[in-house]
Amino acid sequence: MKWVKRILGIGILAFCVIGTIRFIKIESPMKSGKQSESAMVTTQEQEESKTQDLEKNDVWSKIASTYMEGAVCEEASAKVKHRNWIYQIHSAKITKKRNPKWDFVPKFEMYQYDKYENLINDYSYVAVDLTIQCEKDKALEHYQDLYLNSIGLGIFDENGMQVSAGEMRTAILGKKEQKNYFFYNLKDGEQLNTEVVFIIEDKFLTENNYYVIDITNGGIKQSLEDFVLMKLPLGVEKNETGSKK
Repeated sequence: MKWVKRILGIGILAFCVIGTIRFIKIESPMKSGKQSESAMVTTQEQEESKTQDLEKNDVWSKIASTYMEGAVCEEASAKVKHRNWIYQIHSAKITKKRNPKWDFVPKFEMYQYDKYENLINDYSYVAVDLTIQCEKDKALEHYQDLYLNSIGLGIFDENGMQVSAGEMRTAILGKKEQKNYFFYNLKDGEQLNTEVVFIIEDKFLTENNYYVIDITNGGIKQSLEDFVLMKLPLGVEKNETGSKK
């Protein structure tokens, strides 16, 4: 009887070993297949991301060319030198709420406010927090004054077509509204930390649009040296960088 039990034990053991080997052979191709499928999904996502980046770059190029052929839109995070000044954007936001630090708000019929001067109709503030530093360019014959209202806002749709534009309406300069309000006497080596504000109709302030500021301090656009373009971290650019409002 002992030899019968031994034979049965060996048979059971052999059955378990064979079953384990078969399971491993079946499981390995399944894992390999899953890994291959995962790799294919990752590669597809990377290709789609590259395609989207190329499309966005094409739109930015088209936007820049509407100002002048050969122009480029500088990154929002960059420090950009234009004539005697260095500009750097820190943040931008779209809001209905007035910042108490703004020196005033414009009293036009199309803008409706509550008692705190928050906008309550179909318009919103577009506020840009930036630093401007004076650094004289020795190559220039004359030192030019700084006028903040030389900064304009352009808004473009997903095809790079302009849908809206805005002039500066107020800022943080620590002075009352007056005829030459946007003039600021910035001396060599000094810097101005401020927030400049535009007011735009809500229908143009979508997440699918592209936002850019056009700085043309010191004259009209006759050449690429006369102006700079900077992206704002709003809309498509905000979605891309994950910037906060």
